[in-house]
Amino acid sequence: MAVIKMALIGLGKMGIHMVHQVENTKMDTKIEIVAVCDASEEGLAAFAASHPEVRTYKDYKQLMNEHQIDLLYIAVPPKFHYPVVMEALERKIHVFCEKPLANSGTGWIYS
Repeated sequence: MAVIKMALIGLGKMGIHMVHQVENTKMDTKIEIVAVCDASEEGLAAFAASHPEVRTYKDYKQLMNEHQIDLLYIAVPPKFHYPVVMEALERKIHVFCEKPLANSGTGWIYS
């Protein structure tokens, strides 16, 4: 069975939701969460208590330096997307980044 090594950046509501989806969905390809990153020490400690096999980080660049990952799920506020996504893409890591692409509709073209 193929294994995809995945990391998550952001352990808020959507990050934890993705963890549960990975853990509870049966697929032909196994997804293994190898590392997570968040700015909250409390959030990291709570996650580590329930997932001791997963490394935790406060610095996303350190996470990428220390792990060979195939997929990065980004669940941080939109204003932080660009630097994280670009760092991952430069390292040839597949990126799953959801949330709005913009914080407002200003400048959108409607047809």
